[in-house]
Amino acid sequence: MKFHIPFGIRGQVFLVSLVLLAIPWVGYRYILEVENFLRQGQERTLSGTAQAIATALHDRQQLFEPIAGSERNGSRLLYARSLAKPIAVDGADGDWRGQNVKSLLYQDSTNELFSFTQQTGKYDQFLFFLFEIHDPKVISLGKANDEIDQVDHLDLMLGRGDADAMRFRLALAAAPQVQVFRILISDDSSERLETDVRIQAAWRKTKSGYRLEMRIPLEIIGGKVGFNVVNISNTADLQSIDQLGSGKALLSVVIPGVEIDSILRGMGRANARVWVVDHLGRVLARTGSLQTTRPKPAAPADVSWYKRWARQLHDASLRQVYVRLMQSPSKPFVDDLENAMELEGKAIEAAFNGAAGTQWRMTKDRGAIVLSAAQPIWVGDRVAGAVIAEETTNEILALRNQALERLFNVAAAVILLGSLTLLLFATRLSKRIRLLRDQAEQALDSKGRIKSLVAGSTAKDEIGDLSRSFSELLRRLADYNGYLEQMAGRVSHEFRTPIAVVRSSLDNLRQQSLTDDATVYVNRAQQGIERLTVILHRMSEATKLEQSLQTAERERFNLSDVLSGCVDGYRAVHPNIPIHLSLPQTQTWMVGAPDLIAQMLDKLVGNAVDFRHDGSSIDIRLDASSSSAKIIVTNEGPALPTEMQQQLFDSMVSLRPPHGSDEAHLGLGLYIVRLIAEFHDGQARLENRPDGKGVNAVIMLARNEPDNQTP
Repeated sequence: MKFHIPFGIRGQVFLVSLVLLAIPWVGYRYILEVENFLRQGQERTLSGTAQAIATALHDRQQLFEPIAGSERNGSRLLYARSLAKPIAVDGADGDWRGQNVKSLLYQDSTNELFSFTQQTGKYDQFLFFLFEIHDPKVISLGKANDEIDQVDHLDLMLGRGDADAMRFRLALAAAPQVQVFRILISDDSSERLETDVRIQAAWRKTKSGYRLEMRIPLEIIGGKVGFNVVNISNTADLQSIDQLGSGKALLSVVIPGVEIDSILRGMGRANARVWVVDHLGRVLARTGSLQTTRPKPAAPADVSWYKRWARQLHDASLRQVYVRLMQSPSKPFVDDLENAMELEGKAIEAAFNGAAGTQWRMTKDRGAIVLSAAQPIWVGDRVAGAVIAEETTNEILALRNQALERLFNVAAAVILLGSLTLLLFATRLSKRIRLLRDQAEQALDSKGRIKSLVAGSTAKDEIGDLSRSFSELLRRLADYNGYLEQMAGRVSHEFRTPIAVVRSSLDNLRQQSLTDDATVYVNRAQQGIERLTVILHRMSEATKLEQSLQTAERERFNLSDVLSGCVDGYRAVHPNIPIHLSLPQTQTWMVGAPDLIAQMLDKLVGNAVDFRHDGSSIDIRLDASSSSAKIIVTNEGPALPTEMQQQLFDSMVSLRPPHGSDEAHLGLGLYIVRLIAEFHDGQARLENRPDGKGVNAVIMLARNEPDNQTP
């Protein structure tokens, strides 16, 4: 089975142009390889940063002596960052600004109106706390509230463990005073309060509640701290108590060293975060942030209007597609380790085992990919901690997106321009081929005769060569057809002299006394000469008719009269054959050559006589309209083969029956009929009768004359 493509040249070229789609795919694969290479480079660079910081911290044991316990016990951590300047305990938060201290949020699930944030910092030998408490109604000590259990207060626990912790209560007095009491347990398990001056505290009222600030000496902390904010609400002589904080559990205090902070600030990288942890994974210091903002580059002021318009069009169309298809590095993400007090992971475990480690992780909201590189910190022959450097792939992602965007823009432009160029080229090829096809079709008439030549193209390509080959081929065919068309006249002219010689020789023989056998042979020769003369006459007749049609003069005549005169003559020649004529009631005037019409009718009637069945009639009918006249000659006889009906009008084609007359027939009769019909802007055709008992010869002639015009 042959494969056929149901497209023209343009469609096929369009399909071929789809190969251009490989350009963005190859570019995309290349950019992914470059991105992988950049990630490997980022991994090596980040590992180098972590190694450099770890090298600066090697063999410095004093930096890794935490205040809290030396083992993990499942307790939560309280991260106290070293403060750059001391805090004035006055209930204001101005001193806390710019200290890079993180706030921890505590919320009550049963009371949405009660919550607080807490900050912890260390300066010199003191630990500082700041509580921002959201409380719609603040109750402090006064005339109506002279018991500390009936006012808003803070319960504080200090110590090395839950069993031996010291308990304190800080009650709000007249602002900014806070009364600090230590809670002592008597032998009978009763509680009594004792004023304690070691802890300093102050409070101020705010729009949403109040702010509590306090300072605690490190010497009484013991390594662990617990606190609970107690909210007292009095409504209609009913008292409700809400408590929020660490509960009964104590928080292990982790105090990073100031020296570690200074080292990190000096060796940290932009767009990166560096951690220092001890051998238990507790955070001792941290610098930097993963949440970086990349400023949008400003457009040049001297850009022309059409470039600005093109950029705006690009941002409104393709850029929107790119934003949806590609991950944007500027999209905010949730950093789940932003306030972490303790770190763990494969990279850190590798560092604790004395080897460098790296780890790729996705943030919880899948908004960013974070690379972590860990390096061990050695103190002697043991690992005292680790340095963890973290960085997102946002910079690489931004470079990748920028490269992809440029690639797709260039690829789209190349594909569009290439497709248009190929389409125009295919259109030009199609146009040239269609022109060559039209010229080839117009070079032949309906009968296959060459009437014009193809103009050879001057192009130097294959189509030009093809057109020139067509032109040369048609020229040779035209010469050969001309030779064939003139051959009948030449043959008839060349045969006249030999025939005249033979005829005169036969006439001379007749004058001689011949035997009976010789007389028979002479008569046969005479009959052959007569038949040959008829053949040459008919060949000459067709040739002369073709030549006479080129110079024939047209006149106005009545077609009905011409047919009537011809039929009268046929009836006289064939008295034994019924010939019927049917004419329209009105006169049928037309412009043409009446002699040629009569000659055409002679050929049709002659064929009808030769092919009719014995005893049948010949019917001739004329139908006329305002624009045409139709002559139908019908005889009853054998039907025509379907495939030969139109070929019979060609020269030298005949279907004479075997029992036909002895006259020579060259198949020129219907050929002459066709020539005369075409001369009168008409056409001729043969068709079998609907009843299958004969043949209809139909001649359509253009009248070129109005019906109502009279001579």
